[in-house]
Amino acid sequence: MSARLQALLDEGAAAGVFPRAQAVVLLGGERVFEGVTGGATPRTVFDLASLTKVMGTTAAFLALWGEGKVEPETPVARYLPESAAGRAGITAGDLLYHRAGLPAFVPFFAAALRAWPRLHDADCPAATRCTASAP
Repeated sequence: MSARLQALLDEGAAAGVFPRAQAVVLLGGERVFEGVTGGATPRTVFDLASLTKVMGTTAAFLALWGEGKVEPETPVARYLPESAAGRAGITAGDLLYHRAGLPAFVPFFAAALRAWPRLHDADCPAATRCTASAP
């Protein structure tokens, strides 16, 4: 199975579906496959941005909803009463449907890219990446 999964990763990169990728498969909490392609390494970090919400947050919300722990009408204030979203009466559904009035995009990385332009380069030295990510 590992060979087939690796072949799928390699085919995706070769076909231009993605430039590089990393995949990890866990079964029963055990790592049963780890593959990389397109120049990625097991240490390559990917910024999943909006995919994180769709793939992680939505799945977590649905699981919690199924357990009766949260629902779309649940106010954010139940968990974060002092937050701006909590004080504004925003619900979990508002967050999931993008109607909470929060900014769509905040370029947290912009200052780092200006300070360390080499971060744009594919061969950016690890020391530069480490320096840029240090608090």
